[in-house]
Amino acid sequence: MSAPLLEIEGLSRRYALPRPRLFAPAPQFAAVSDISFSIAEGECLAIVGESGCGKSTLARLIAGLDRPSAGHLRWAPMPEGCVPVQMVFQDPFSSLNPRRTIGWSLQEPLYRSAHPRNQRISRMREILEDVGLSPEVATRYPHEFSGGQRQRIALARALMPNPRLLIADEPTSALDLSVQAQILALLGELRTRHKLAILFISHNLLAVRAVADRVLVMAEGRRVELGPTAEIFTRPAHPVTQNLLDAELILPNLTKFSLDEFTVR
Repeated sequence: MSAPLLEIEGLSRRYALPRPRLFAPAPQFAAVSDISFSIAEGECLAIVGESGCGKSTLARLIAGLDRPSAGHLRWAPMPEGCVPVQMVFQDPFSSLNPRRTIGWSLQEPLYRSAHPRNQRISRMREILEDVGLSPEVATRYPHEFSGGQRQRIALARALMPNPRLLIADEPTSALDLSVQAQILALLGELRTRHKLAILFISHNLLAVRAVADRVLVMAEGRRVELGPTAEIFTRPAHPVTQNLLDAELILPNLTKFSLDEFTVR
């Protein structure tokens, strides 16, 4: 395995709940509890678990959108011109400004770094082509695109500042099945082309089986299992993992699914 891009040690996030009585201490809810793992350069690590188990909270902590209550993250040194992490959300429409053109939204991550206009436009054209879109879409608005096209635009926006880790939080759950497969295939291509590490969060275990190198299983904010994808799916060691697999009813069909049959359009 490649060198660690990110090492996470004892990461926890607790939220204060309403006091049961006026002078009683405020109870706390542990959304993430004492989680440790690492992500290697170029690796695709999937995080799975039931709804409410802390997957998205963990993603927000890694992305810097929330602060941990305990623990820390240690990043490898970043090459010049790179950022540690960018995030792609489940609903691409809500992550794009409906009053701004696609070109403005794509260039926004580079405004603060004072990139000259010609460099921003050149980078934008290059990334749009990488995600299978024509540079002409830059003059249009989010409502003019389908869900799959908007997710490609969201991927392009995340790639603009050249991240080393891409967090994809349920990136295909709002899409039709055929479009889901195209986006998954695109993620695989982008991972290779840009030497990206990917943190892939999904309820779709079939997609996880197809794209992930390793799987981390969470339950009630804790890590309950971590291992190579094939091992997790064929020899689950924890009851939570077995329950997830049983609920999906996909084990007999795992070998029938391959992204090779889909092409990126």
